[in-house]
Amino acid sequence: LEFIMVVAGIGTSVNAGVVRIFRLLKIMRVLRIVRVVHSFRGLRILILSIGHSLQHGVWALLVLAVSMWSVGTVFTLVYVDISHGDQLVDPTLVEHWGSLVKSIYAFRSYFW
Repeated sequence: LEFIMVVAGIGTSVNAGVVRIFRLLKIMRVLRIVRVVHSFRGLRILILSIGHSLQHGVWALLVLAVSMWSVGTVFTLVYVDISHGDQLVDPTLVEHWGSLVKSIYAFRSYFW
């Protein structure tokens, strides 16, 4: 506090009014810091909530991917069983269900 008064040109022999003003400014600075920290509490809660939501979202996407892979595998196996017979295979079956990747993509395109 004395350093600030010397830098400001007030000197060390200061009346009580100036000291009270500096104390008031110091208190106001502390209150401002408390207010900022208080607002960061809400930000912290918001960031934690988003993090937990992302965690649940990743699990939901994993379940969706596994289910799409499972259904694609089943449809590809059905296509393989149909195509190994002596029958002529429809070209749209080859286009949509000819491989596992095509089956997953075709399954995805029906729902999105």
